[in-house]
Amino acid sequence: MKLFRFELAFDGEPQDIGILRGLDDIGLPEGVSVNIEEDFNELPCPKLSEAVSFWFTEFGVQTFQATLDYLVEQSRELNWQILYAELPGMSISKALYADQFQVALPLGMVEELCPQYRELRAISDILARRN
Repeated sequence: MKLFRFELAFDGEPQDIGILRGLDDIGLPEGVSVNIEEDFNELPCPKLSEAVSFWFTEFGVQTFQATLDYLVEQSRELNWQILYAELPGMSISKALYADQFQVALPLGMVEELCPQYRELRAISDILARRN
């Protein structure tokens, strides 16, 4: 299974924070921020006792494609960038949580994998390369 993670960068400097956790840091106009938050409200938000890193499944990326592209566009205007990393061929057997949209992996395991982040221009760019 291929997994995707999205993080924030400001002025090209990675902030080491996921897009959902850092959404309020971007300084988006309230209406824009609320619309993005509402779109992501259908994501389950499990309480996990271990430090985790949440990753979107391909289905999750496809489901939230319009919202992710909107976030890229809106954040760029404020000098923020959305970075993404891929974990191809990932087994979810070590996941602490998984649903159709997302997978929570142990943070230590992800750090050992050293995912490489690149700037996201549009979701269609990464979905076109998914195979």
